[in-house]
Amino acid sequence: MILMRTQKIAKNIKDIWSLKYHVIIPIIVDVVGIYVCRKYKIYLWNSKYYGELLTAVITFLSIVISVFGILIPTVFNSKSKLVAYFINNIDTKYFVSSVKNVIISGISEVIVICILYAHDVIPLKIYVLFCVISVFLLIYFVCGSYKYISLMLRLALEEKEPVKGKKYKNQLSDDKRQKINDMLRNENKDT
Repeated sequence: MILMRTQKIAKNIKDIWSLKYHVIIPIIVDVVGIYVCRKYKIYLWNSKYYGELLTAVITFLSIVISVFGILIPTVFNSKSKLVAYFINNIDTKYFVSSVKNVIISGISEVIVICILYAHDVIPLKIYVLFCVISVFLLIYFVCGSYKYISLMLRLALEEKEPVKGKKYKNQLSDDKRQKINDMLRNENKDT
């Protein structure tokens, strides 16, 4: 009885983590970053290469955003059975809004970094606030990008069709597949 409860709690934690890790990780990184910077009096904006750091982050963001621009049409114009199955069984509204949130966070990060370039004219407290927001947006963007780019790469590159007539082991019955699809749809409506 206790083992079953523990397993159910562990499964719930795993489900929450897989849905929300791209928000949880940035919060943790921000809190730890603030603590470390305050304790050891680390001020990145005093660095000799601070401008180059900001430029590198903007370049990174631009590259990843352009990868989305390449992958989205590539995946959704694909004729594979896996992509067709994915499109027919996802909650399109949830998927599109999640990808939009990631892209918007990347664009917002570029705007915040442009503001950070003005560190010599912005009051310190406001500047520190923008630094915290910047770190959160950057980590959120990286985690969200990882989540959706890896999904789209799997859809674009993996073919789940049998090779030379071989069948895959442990295939799901149509009944189980339908239950999983219903569960995923209901789960996405709750978030």
